[in-house]
Amino acid sequence: MPKPRLQALFDAYAADHQHPMNRATHKLGVPLVLFHILAMLGWIELLAVPGLPFPLTAAHLLGLCVLPWYLSLDVKLAAIVSAVSILFMAVSPWVPVWAVLAITALAWALQLVGHYVYEKRSPSFFSNLLQLLVGPLFIAAVLTGDWKPAAAR
Repeated sequence: MPKPRLQALFDAYAADHQHPMNRATHKLGVPLVLFHILAMLGWIELLAVPGLPFPLTAAHLLGLCVLPWYLSLDVKLAAIVSAVSILFMAVSPWVPVWAVLAITALAWALQLVGHYVYEKRSPSFFSNLLQLLVGPLFIAAVLTGDWKPAAAR
């Protein structure tokens, strides 16, 4: 059972993700959105650190800023999302720009189809940008069985 603060965030997120097809599109779409955001932020080099084989980028900065908040919500889910993010940051420099752009289009098409075709409502982040950060944790919780719909609890 998630901490009360995380449970409240998940309940708010779940309220905008009721339709099974919307949830299905998000299981692929949310990781793809995370990938493309990290890949694109990886294009912005901030600092070369002697001894590091890669420059620090805006993707690394985002990860370092979000990690403490994720850890305060749930250590296990934070570790999962962080591991996936590190993998995405490691792989993305070898993904051609055209492929990142195609992934971006696919990711947002999945999100929009899920919301407008199946859910019949706007994405959560239109009313609360924090939901962009909750999405990866929510998907991790669903995939690990750490969150279930209220009806199944």
